[in-house]
Amino acid sequence: MEDDLPFYAHLAKINAQITDQDRQRFGGVGNLFAQFIKLSEHTAIYLPDRSAEKPLPAFVRNLFYYSEFIDSTLPLDSVPARFELMDIIVITYEPSVKRYIEQAIQRKRELDRVRHSNFVNTASYMGNKKKIAGFIIESMFPYISEDSVFVDLMCGSGAMSQAFAQLGPTYASDAQEFCQLLAKVQGRGFTKLRAHQVLERIVSNYDHHIQALKCLYQKQLEEEEKLYLQDWSNREVVFSAYNEFVTRFQLYSSTSPISSELAALISQYKANPKKFPYCLFTLYFSNVFFGLLQCIQLDSLRYAVDQLKGEEKRWALGILVVTAYQVSSGHAGHFAQPRRISSQNILETLSQRQKSAYHEFSKRFLCLAEESERCQNEVKLISGPWQNALEFADKYIGKRAVIYLDAPYKRDEYSRYYHVLETLVKYDYPSSELKGRIRSKKEGERFSTEFFTKTSSKVDNIFIKIITQVLEAGMTCVWSYSDNGVASVIDVINKVKNLVPCKIHLYGIPYQHQSQRKESHKLSVTEYCIVLSPR
Repeated sequence: MEDDLPFYAHLAKINAQITDQDRQRFGGVGNLFAQFIKLSEHTAIYLPDRSAEKPLPAFVRNLFYYSEFIDSTLPLDSVPARFELMDIIVITYEPSVKRYIEQAIQRKRELDRVRHSNFVNTASYMGNKKKIAGFIIESMFPYISEDSVFVDLMCGSGAMSQAFAQLGPTYASDAQEFCQLLAKVQGRGFTKLRAHQVLERIVSNYDHHIQALKCLYQKQLEEEEKLYLQDWSNREVVFSAYNEFVTRFQLYSSTSPISSELAALISQYKANPKKFPYCLFTLYFSNVFFGLLQCIQLDSLRYAVDQLKGEEKRWALGILVVTAYQVSSGHAGHFAQPRRISSQNILETLSQRQKSAYHEFSKRFLCLAEESERCQNEVKLISGPWQNALEFADKYIGKRAVIYLDAPYKRDEYSRYYHVLETLVKYDYPSSELKGRIRSKKEGERFSTEFFTKTSSKVDNIFIKIITQVLEAGMTCVWSYSDNGVASVIDVINKVKNLVPCKIHLYGIPYQHQSQRKESHKLSVTEYCIVLSPR
């Protein structure tokens, strides 16, 4: 990057001749293989013997840029401060550098706490950045200010919204409603006391509803319970019995033959989704992604949540999304297709489908409310898609906005992978296509992303359009992308620079992508964090 050249020219100049006095002034580490680099006349680092291909941590790259954002006019300390982070030793006499590293350590501690919270350990999502949230925050930190407002443009699971909410005011947006709700429940705004009060109302309505559904499916529920209680020592026998139970249970499909009675019933619910009792999950997803009782519990919880209003309803619905994901038994952690049940995985499947959605919801409602009390800021929502979010940011936030752009890397349709969660939120009795009971794209029931294309130049142009719009509005863009993505990072940056004068800094970190098709398959990549700010 052209903007990096002055910093590296500076480093080359002050490191052209390292003397013994330099090493003594910065306290040798006793490791002949450690690489000694002066960042200024008063700050130096010792790097362990490391692969040339392994990128430096973001905080070290920020020290390379110290002359741009660290105040070097303060009086020097008489005794150097020494820090050891990620096997790298930093020694400095400069108060500003010392303060920066101390703050970086504190940020890491806080993000580690967030990373190990109840939520992020149980809600996965394609492209989830929870494991590298610290890298992203540290990469963007020099380019934000105390009054910065963060906009997570395509928030997905909300992992980065949660991280931004530790720094300042945060907005989350996404084209899919369930993603917005996932972000919502990871910010401030709820308390454990309030959660107890709301949960009492939910339980009352839940009990009323589930009794109605249990009366309708009493025989099938008794059969399912017997399957859970039978002797599991012979997998083949268990598989055969469960397979017979699943085959006899009729589900709604818009692409396969169904009975006239079921078709008529679904027509009534399509006309009136609030018809009592709620039974969308029971008639769409039983024995596909959940057990029968789990679906009845999810329908009953959805009914109970609908009796709430405002923030309480949004909060409860977000936690219901978390619950549904947690108790599901799909393929490779998503809902594009059901898991093929066999004698090899039958016991694992039944164990998962025995879990109580009701107990999972109650537990998470209280735990997430307690975590909310420890969060610094609320995560506010902006309806997607990204065009609407940028218009809002330009109009109501202005140049204080830091736009975080984490768009899909591949042409995968996220709406197909997570249609069950979106249906849980919309609860609109949509089409039910093929084995995955997927919402219909043809009927406009499923969001179609612009990134779903085989043409890489089209993807490049979308990124160029978004980034230039951000920069032209005087806002900062933080673009998260991978070296195995469809778009060309260099081509996008070059075209953006030709359109809008901007400063660009690029950070990288090794990472492993988890395949959505095979649970065991991982791909080693470099994750980039590219910070583009107006000149």
